[in-house]
Amino acid sequence: MVFKRQELINSDEDAFDRLTTGSGYTWFAVMCVYPQVSGLKDVNSFFGNLKNGGLYEGFWAGLKDDNTLWMGSRNGITFGRWDDNNPQVLGPKLDVNRYYVIAGRMGAGTGNVTIELFVDGTSPVASKPYPVNPKGNPSKMAIGQERDATNHPGHESFDGELARFLMWDRPLTDREFEKTMSHLRKLYSFSAS
Repeated sequence: MVFKRQELINSDEDAFDRLTTGSGYTWFAVMCVYPQVSGLKDVNSFFGNLKNGGLYEGFWAGLKDDNTLWMGSRNGITFGRWDDNNPQVLGPKLDVNRYYVIAGRMGAGTGNVTIELFVDGTSPVASKPYPVNPKGNPSKMAIGQERDATNHPGHESFDGELARFLMWDRPLTDREFEKTMSHLRKLYSFSAS
C-alpha cells in the first residue's frame, strides 16, 4: 500500500491499550520510504496509537525528515515528545525506494522494560529502557500516521510503501523473532545481511 500523508484507522478504541500497559508487543513492517514531506518537524509516522489529548500515551514509529528511523513508547506520566518516560529509540537513515524489514519489540511486565528497534536482522540496532504505566490509556491504532489525526490530516504521517505490517500483543521470544524475520526476508526475496 502506498501512503502519501494518508492513514488507515482501527475502529476499536481499546484494542491496543494493553500493549504498553503490561503485555508488551512486537511489530514487523516490510516497507520502503519516499522523501518525506513533513508537516511537523521530524514526525513522519508509519503507525501509532498515541492518545488524542492529555499526555499522549501509546507507541509509535516513524522517520525524521531525512528518513532516519525511530520508534518509541509513551507512558502518559509526563508530556514530552522525547524524555525518560517517552524514550526515542533511533535507528539508521533509510535509503529512499529500498525495502527493509523493520521491527520493534517491548518487554512484558511492569516497572522498567526494554524497547528495541531492528532493521533487516535479529540484533537490535538500538534499545532503551521504558517505565511501564499500567494506567495508561492509548487511543485507536492508525497505520500511515501516528494516531487518528483526522483533525490535522497529513501533518504527522509518512510517505512510502507498506508491503506487510504484523503485530503481536506480547514480546516474541528470540527464536520466534528470528523465525518471523527469516520468513519475511525469504517471502520478499531479501538477500542475506
